[in-house]
Amino acid sequence: MVNILDLDPEEIPGMLRNGDLKLAVIGCGVMGLPLACLYADAGAQVYGVDVNIKHIENLKRGVCTHPEPGLNTLLKRVLRANRFQPTTNLQNAVEDSDIIMIVVSASVDPHGLPDYTSLRRVSEDLGLILKRGHLVIQSSTTGPGVTEEIVKGMLESLSGLKAEEDFGFSYSPLRGSGGSLLRDLVHYPRIVGSVGPKSLEATKAVLSVVVKGGIVPVRDIKTAETVKLFENYYRFATLVLSQELAMLCEKINVDYMEVLEACRTQPHCHLLRPSVGIGGHLPKDMHLLQASAEDVKCGLRMLKTAMKVNERLLRHDLSLVTKALRRLGKRLRRSKILILGLSFKPDVKDVRNSYSFMLADSLLKKGARVIVYDPYFTTREIRDMGFEASANMDRVIREVDCVVIATPHSRFRSLSISDFKRPDGKPVAVVDFGRVLDGSEAEKMGIIYVGVGAGGVG
Repeated sequence: MVNILDLDPEEIPGMLRNGDLKLAVIGCGVMGLPLACLYADAGAQVYGVDVNIKHIENLKRGVCTHPEPGLNTLLKRVLRANRFQPTTNLQNAVEDSDIIMIVVSASVDPHGLPDYTSLRRVSEDLGLILKRGHLVIQSSTTGPGVTEEIVKGMLESLSGLKAEEDFGFSYSPLRGSGGSLLRDLVHYPRIVGSVGPKSLEATKAVLSVVVKGGIVPVRDIKTAETVKLFENYYRFATLVLSQELAMLCEKINVDYMEVLEACRTQPHCHLLRPSVGIGGHLPKDMHLLQASAEDVKCGLRMLKTAMKVNERLLRHDLSLVTKALRRLGKRLRRSKILILGLSFKPDVKDVRNSYSFMLADSLLKKGARVIVYDPYFTTREIRDMGFEASANMDRVIREVDCVVIATPHSRFRSLSISDFKRPDGKPVAVVDFGRVLDGSEAEKMGIIYVGVGAGGVG
């Protein structure tokens, strides 16, 4: 094993591509697996480490449980080339590697407090086997100061080594969205903060093997952590603001979508489309940011308000379904409702903090008969989540009282209004959280239409 800090940074990319330097990616989840496969595809010898035995066995067979576009093909290609080795053996992977990337998600507990248990566990295990000359790049989203306090602190304490003197240590958060991760991880600029100049230059060299969108060094690790959380806060706040304004449009009889298109002609207005609610990793990241702010007695009142607005959206979602059924002359209890989409965002297979999932679950608990169709999940997977599933959307869509377009997958955006007409002539209600249908046209064709932000439509 070479000491990567002693190398000329200009040599590192070539050594990584030809196998003279090896890489271990700890955490083969939504972000870690695409990252590992991209490095392997660039020529590197990569270990993909994960504690989930079943997941690793699937990866060895070329089976990816996260259907990210292009990832299955990429996984099979790097496996055939013998450049990607999935494993549960952290020690063997680290001892045979020169560079270690940590991609382990933090979580929050039921009270909204950060839970870094997984990151602590990885840091402890890594600290016991870390060697002089390793380069550690931490990429998990954390509150400012957490990477140095938990990861760097534990590595130094357990290994007896000093960051920057004995091993390299940096923080570089991953940027990307489900559905376009392979593109985003390559073309989005990467932020890097390091403990010192040697670690920074080595990290920039390693990242350059995959990242084509540029590398942005910042003063230190805490600054890089802050960048990641601030950009996620901006996205979250804009989504919540857009959602709240859409709800206002329902009350004042104005169509939010028309307002949105007109607003976007002003180049500094960045309002977004409304939805069923903001899920995925963003709510969790907001808890990480809020906890960090409270640690230094800074309230971030706007963040608290935005989080409360998002938490209350489920009540609004339920009210729109109730409104549609009331116009149909039906009560929620015993109504037959089809939910289209469970994922937290379109065209991904991911139910993390999904409001579509929460809405389906709430309707079920309130006595409705809920049927779910999502093209990204098998009927068995949907049933395992506790819902009645349908494999034939076209048939069941004509048999229910109400259709809820909860997650606007591409498959649903191609639906026409005629697809919702019942053959027996009975009226049907549509609740459109994706705003994929023309509400006025739907009403003209005898469909009861309720859409988020759709005041003045119909």
